Amino acid sequence: FEEYKAQRPKAPEELKSQIKRVHQLVDAFRIPIFEIDGFEADDVLGTLGKQASEQGSETIIVTGDNDVLQLVLPEIKALMPRRTLSDTVLYDEEAVKQKYGIRPEQITDFKALVGDVSDNIPGVPGIGEKTATKLIRQFGSLEGIYDNIGNVMPSKLRAMLREYQSQAFQSKELVTIVKDVPVNLNLEACQVSTYDRSEVVELFRELEFINLLPRLPQEIWEGQ
Repeated sequence: FEEYKAQRPKAPEELKSQIKRVHQLVDAFRIPIFEIDGFEADDVLGTLGKQASEQGSETIIVTGDNDVLQLVLPEIKALMPRRTLSDTVLYDEEAVKQKYGIRPEQITDFKALVGDVSDNIPGVPGIGEKTATKLIRQFGSLEGIYDNIGNVMPSKLRAMLREYQSQAFQSKELVTIVKDVPVNLNLEACQVSTYDRSEVVELFRELEFINLLPRLPQEIWEGQ
């Protein structure tokens, strides 16, 4: 789908150089980085969340992307900012139901119908959030809607769904987060451990993060 996220501007060069700096800092703190060429960050998060769940770990995904709400399970929650990073909402299954009126696993069906302007996902023209929620609650899923298309009312809505059926299913495929990215989660390696404080201090000074220096942990470090 060529139009998928096509409207997003390319990342400026100065941002790319900052990402390298972020990698430097994260590495200095001995925090593992997961990234796989050809996959989006959501797919990596979805895979890691699934693996953590299978290993018996409770997971909180911190993100500003509400696509991640489809991953919410009893053992997986999503922490999302509202207006600022200090103003957040923790979404469990009940919180997703309260906000959207549907279950987390139905978020992909919801977005398949309403689309997503930010990602250039078309959905079905003329279907808004209220209609999408009503259809999903009545028929259970996008597949359920089309399996019972003759029962969809009014006829104008039924005709619109029929006309844009392939687009609806393509939209669902685009918004569905992949959970089988070739990455392996080692929970033991992800635990907070020692780090080279002198290396971090040097980086902080180089980047002029002087006000952050006193906030560095004193009790977990190696070297001088």
